[in-house]
Amino acid sequence: MAHTYPITLDSLTFGIEVEMITCYLTPQASEYRTPPQEIIRPKVAELLSRSGFLSQQVGSYGPDIALIPDYHKWSVGYDMSIDYQAQDISPILTSTSQSINQIIHSDLEIATPILHFNSPKPWIHELSTVIQLLNTGNFRSAVNKTCGIHVHVGYSNPSGSHFPLEVVKKVAAVMILAEPALDKFHPETRRGHKSFNETIRYLPHIAYMTDAAVFDLIFSAQTIAQIQQHTSRDRPHKFAVVSVGEKKTLEFRQHEGTLDVGVIRMWVGFVARLVCEAANMSSEILRALLTTGNVTPKVILERFIKDEEICGYYRFATSQ
Repeated sequence: MAHTYPITLDSLTFGIEVEMITCYLTPQASEYRTPPQEIIRPKVAELLSRSGFLSQQVGSYGPDIALIPDYHKWSVGYDMSIDYQAQDISPILTSTSQSINQIIHSDLEIATPILHFNSPKPWIHELSTVIQLLNTGNFRSAVNKTCGIHVHVGYSNPSGSHFPLEVVKKVAAVMILAEPALDKFHPETRRGHKSFNETIRYLPHIAYMTDAAVFDLIFSAQTIAQIQQHTSRDRPHKFAVVSVGEKKTLEFRQHEGTLDVGVIRMWVGFVARLVCEAANMSSEILRALLTTGNVTPKVILERFIKDEEICGYYRFATSQ
């Protein structure tokens, strides 16, 4: 059954996961006997707490690690898709005079608490402060091509339920069938099929279907779980429908890694508006739009984004 009420920015929540490579500069040789991630992540969580941010370690085991995350806190964890070599950390160290044997490094993922789009809470300032903290004192951070920005968009409602099924179908259809156009908003390293950023279209059960057949398959789903089977399949795809415990979100994983909060703000606004416009478009119009083979970056901006600042930013980005 189609939903009969609009999805607006006011009805959305979001959370941001920022992947990076983080170095910790230490003269204490005794720390080298401990795996670097077991040194860096607790120190980052401690740093955030000292700086006034409620934080927790997630994604591993230990006495100070939250097995069930509190999504109202900042989270310090990792993502197994991050891969880096020694040459990736060399640029990070240009601003320090300490010798290389005083440096340990690890992959790191920082996740925001649940945020609200039209909340007076200054999330941009807070995220900027957190990123700055990880490039001051004993910390240095950077990104490479395997790092990404993941944005979880949720539905704010008293029951804590997922988006209406019809909305999930529509957004999933856009993310699968408009992927070639969406690729153009990102650098080559995030386009097509990459081991850390896979295309859903490569899933065997839909790889050889027409766009119309894929659309109809998605819209034949009777449950969120069935849509998940058509999208994520437990792999790091560009888009996923998440339904784990309290986390019931649409996850957008395609954006390249960055520590530039202005760039992150643009992408958050982009995916939020895409969700709203797709949700409020009739399935008939959406099907006609997505199955003609004429979806371009220009069409995405004009039909789904419709925000002057964000469209201007991405028009410039795609012109480079």
